[in-house]
Amino acid sequence: MGIENIEYKGQSYIKAAFKRGRKGIELNIQAVPEIEAFIRDLGQGTTDDVTLYGKDWYTTNPDAPIKVYKIKSLPQNGPMMEYRLDLPGYSLMNDEQVNLSFLRIAGISEPGGVTFGVKGAYSLPYVINLKSAIGRAGRQFVRDYVAPFDIHLMIVG
Repeated sequence: MGIENIEYKGQSYIKAAFKRGRKGIELNIQAVPEIEAFIRDLGQGTTDDVTLYGKDWYTTNPDAPIKVYKIKSLPQNGPMMEYRLDLPGYSLMNDEQVNLSFLRIAGISEPGGVTFGVKGAYSLPYVINLKSAIGRAGRQFVRDYVAPFDIHLMIVG
């Protein structure tokens, strides 16, 4: 079903590959180490099994349960945010926002990233729309919290 390469200012930050799986859609997510470090540092670096949060995600490797970083304080989601990070284990799209909580999965910056599934029956048009929405929301997340920036201030008196 394709790969979404999330870039910002010419640098690749997240790669998401989509395919139809046995119980829903399966995603392979690989991110740069800065993203995993940012998420990990929102808490104390400890993880929980994703099933403590929600039941929609499943592991594609029975020997490797999905572990997500605990977060003490979430980045502020304003009304203009296209994404949220507080719903691990739930659907990847709800209402107007994309659930980027998969960025909380421990190991996303390892070679090969992590692969997990989301239970449900998904049509091809839905997955194509989801892929596009994850791309837009992922770019916004990178711009909001990860990509370096410079702000120049000039005070004229």
